Amino acid sequence: MLVNKIGYKECFILCLFVFILFFPTYAGGMGLVTGQKILYIFYPLLLVSLFLCFKNKIKFVFPNSAMVIFIAFCIFVFSLTSKLEFINTQILLGHFRYLAYFSIFLLTYNLAVNFNITLENLYLPIIYIGVLVIAFVIAQLIAPEVILKLGITNREAIGRLGFRIGGPLVWSYSLGFILLPVVFLAFTNMFKGIASKQLWLLFTLLILIILAGQSKAAYLAYMTNFLFFCYLGFKYGRGKTMLSIFVLLILFLSMLIAYVVANLEDFGNIERFVSSITSNANDASTQTRLNQLSYIALTLDNNPYLGYPLEYVIIENGYGYYLYNYGLLGLLTYLGVLIYFFYKAWVSVRLVHFTDYDQRGKSVSLAYFSLILGAVVFSLANSPLDGHKVAYFFWTLSGLYYGAIYSTEVQTNFNK
Repeated sequence: MLVNKIGYKECFILCLFVFILFFPTYAGGMGLVTGQKILYIFYPLLLVSLFLCFKNKIKFVFPNSAMVIFIAFCIFVFSLTSKLEFINTQILLGHFRYLAYFSIFLLTYNLAVNFNITLENLYLPIIYIGVLVIAFVIAQLIAPEVILKLGITNREAIGRLGFRIGGPLVWSYSLGFILLPVVFLAFTNMFKGIASKQLWLLFTLLILIILAGQSKAAYLAYMTNFLFFCYLGFKYGRGKTMLSIFVLLILFLSMLIAYVVANLEDFGNIERFVSSITSNANDASTQTRLNQLSYIALTLDNNPYLGYPLEYVIIENGYGYYLYNYGLLGLLTYLGVLIYFFYKAWVSVRLVHFTDYDQRGKSVSLAYFSLILGAVVFSLANSPLDGHKVAYFFWTLSGLYYGAIYSTEVQTNFNK
């Protein structure tokens, strides 16, 4: 069944995810900056308040993963020494961002440990994320004016470039990122031969939403994951089932491509990209990112090691963003965080699949791994580990995931 009876642990986890993803950033006419600040401050305070409610029953664990995040925070704060000439509140807050991520990861990790949250408890909340996003997108298409009044997003699902579905996260690449664990949880069940009809339907609808988002970064991230999961399907699933699914995916993708080509006017972003390729030029989206990256020259000319963001500029490339704002040291730190969590996620997949976890726990481990692999690719278009909403979603899921592994009876050095 797609929707089973949800227990209090699953309900608690789902409430955390819903609070982040459906937070009304634009309620009451608030701008993005104001809405972001409220979420960034209020959510950690919410987690702290949960601990205060149970302060006499809480045991506190400090995992190595939290130390990695804290070290990253210290490095970014140290890089402030190169910006003392022009430092302002915005620059200061940007360099303290990882303190919030450290707090969220540590708090959610310990919530999972103290309330005995397991990987199986993460299964249904991840699925419900997909269900709620589908419901939200359908509401956007049917009654866009009503959805705009809620203040969750300031964009409609269909704009001047056709479909640009971003759901409750506004931007299509952000939506694509948070849907990774949902899609690949369903995909994992499919190649294991245990997916229900409802799960197949969920998978199909979410793929259509992602395609309608017209995000090239999302396309690349999902393609990378699908190729890697084909290998995982043969390794951890049923070989014949995986082969059948692979053929079905090829046929499904071929039909979708044919539909897009026949209705290219409804996919303005893709149309511009195709036109740019045929004319040996860059499309507007790609050219904008290239123009943003040109600002890195300020850092390279003035302080290549610690960064020199003299001019405020949004750089929609995670690697370029860290290089510009924090220099080579910051870029290496970001890469280090990605590599560490990628390695840890891969180790957890092997741990979960060769120990006494049920199929739900195994599916969750692969779903989380897809998020980490996707982060590497999505960093070409944004900073998925510290973007609006997606950052808190990523660090919350990470804390709950690793805390759930710690709280099991399997005792390994991985849990420390």
